Amino acid sequence: MLIVKKFYDKEFTESFFFTLVVQVILFLIALLLGFIFGINLALVLIGLLVSL
Repeated sequence: MLIVKKFYDKEFTESFFFTLVVQVILFLIALLLGFIFGINLALVLIGLLVSL
């Protein structure tokens, strides 16, 4: 019974850690994309202002 509980705890901890890692990776990707698109939007706006 104790072994099963330990195994379950290990599985739970691993899945929790995996979910956390995935969330962090997704957050970083979103941040990076937002950064890139933010720069692109700024360049487009500057380009529009210059062309005017």
